[in-house]
Amino acid sequence: AVWFVPLSDLQDPALIPKTIADIVRIPGAETAAPLELICEWLSWRPALLVLDNLEHLVEGAAPLIQDLLARTPSLIVLTTSRRRIGLPGEREVPVLPLPVPSRALGESLDPQTLLESDSVQLFVDRAQSVRPAFQITAENAPVIAQLVDRLEGIPLAVELCAAWAQTLTPSQMLGQLARPFDLLVSRYSEVPVRHQSLRAMLDYSWAQLSLPLQRFFRRLSVFRSGWTLEAAGAICGEAVDDSPSLAGGAAAPAAQVLDLLTALRERSLITVTEAGSEMHYQMLETLREFAAEKQALADDSEALCRRHVGYFLQTAEGAFPHLTGPDQAVWLNRLEAEQDNLRAALAWAVESGEARLGLRLAGALTPFWDARGYLEEGGQWLSRLLALPDPRGDLPALAARAAALTALGHLARNQGISPEVDAAMEEAVRLWRQIGDSRGLAASLQTLATITYSRDGDSTPAARRYLQEGLRLARTLNDQSLMARALHNLGNISLAHREWGRAATYYTESLALYRATGNRNRAAHILNNLGLVSRYQEEYEAALFAFHESLETSRELGDRSAMAFTSLNLGTIHRLKGHYTSARSFLNEAIRYAVEAGERRLFPWC
Repeated sequence: AVWFVPLSDLQDPALIPKTIADIVRIPGAETAAPLELICEWLSWRPALLVLDNLEHLVEGAAPLIQDLLARTPSLIVLTTSRRRIGLPGEREVPVLPLPVPSRALGESLDPQTLLESDSVQLFVDRAQSVRPAFQITAENAPVIAQLVDRLEGIPLAVELCAAWAQTLTPSQMLGQLARPFDLLVSRYSEVPVRHQSLRAMLDYSWAQLSLPLQRFFRRLSVFRSGWTLEAAGAICGEAVDDSPSLAGGAAAPAAQVLDLLTALRERSLITVTEAGSEMHYQMLETLREFAAEKQALADDSEALCRRHVGYFLQTAEGAFPHLTGPDQAVWLNRLEAEQDNLRAALAWAVESGEARLGLRLAGALTPFWDARGYLEEGGQWLSRLLALPDPRGDLPALAARAAALTALGHLARNQGISPEVDAAMEEAVRLWRQIGDSRGLAASLQTLATITYSRDGDSTPAARRYLQEGLRLARTLNDQSLMARALHNLGNISLAHREWGRAATYYTESLALYRATGNRNRAAHILNNLGLVSRYQEEYEAALFAFHESLETSRELGDRSAMAFTSLNLGTIHRLKGHYTSARSFLNEAIRYAVEAGERRLFPWC
């Protein structure tokens, strides 16, 4: 026997036995003790008792359920709740949001394909319940896919949205979702109050939280695309303040943070997934927006954002020395995983006029942007931050500006040279000389040389002078990375002038230095260029060997820019050898990688 017991409107857990007895229709329940009658009635038959919407009654219901199970061995209790009951032997089955259509479908958003998605099926079914003539068509299918994706597959949200099919088209619904809490409201009075709107459901969940849990939950809205246990403790712990250290005081104890996260997880307000060696926590964007509304009303919002920026500044600066070393792939992946949080931190720095903080963060991220092909995005962040005034104008401010100008030139070297980039590099060199920083000067001279040569082939002597000065500074500092880069660029100029022997000499020395420092990313670039030297000397097998090794390394590191150029070179070699099918395949890959990396200069060659 199976009995369904709705509890959403029940406020007193002491009335649960009476409610169960009424549903099961046990004779004599009006006069006898309901619990005794239930145990007696259910003890002689297998039974399933479904207790629906139990979360607000958990504390009082737990001992009752434990007593029922102990006295009726054949009874199974199934509860639906945003919280665990916490009894021995309890087995939790998470009810996740409905799957939404994969964005990878691309042009395959035809109606029949979409109807394989549970969230689309629910949307269409609920829309047809209020407008029987509603159909999914080739025209509205992509919009419906966007709708359920925006609603994150939350069944209540999908149902509330679809109910507007009487008066709104899917396109109009999508436009209204800029304010989702206003649109997602039911007009049916018989629906339980907390299910009449998405906001009511969230308000109800919010009201069930203790004050410390409310405070922690709203603070978590500062994250984008999730967080780690360490980040939650460092940023959202109890002692949020506007500390000069930027990290914002001491991090909350891990045990305390874990208790808070566990409590939110048990209430289905966050999700937990395993990511490598640690757990990754996340909340649905709908929940994050709700929590952000609550956080905006709090008096610690600015301090919280500052702690967020401080934490991810430390993350980026901690990763910086590793981004050109032997474990660079690990650190590149770590920054990739935090990309949305890093973007949020940069956006706050721009919006708040925090030039120095933003420039430090952008400077630390430049090798990541360069290695992963985020050249255009990185340049845009740097330009926005450089446009901010820094009223202090002290030495750290000048150094941060010089580093950002150098980074801007470095990222722009493949994006097309402009007068603004020329001016940026001239200012960078001037600032480094003014500060007296030889390492910064060496780096900026190399970027200036690249830009000078890219702008005008007649500027080769000037470019070589800049590189030779940078190389002398690097040798004086015994900085192998800067030495390798200078030799790399000298090789590029020699290659462009068809000086094959000189180019190979520069590249070979540079490759040895890159390998000595563990910089596999730049080693892959050098291998590509050595392949070009072989290609121009018609040594095609040697060229293929170098290109394949370069491409394999770039793929491991996720360097889309390098993958684009090396794929182009492989396509060219296969075309020269008459292998047209292979050539076409590599050239198509080159186009795809170039689009992803924003490598405009490559397009004409594909």
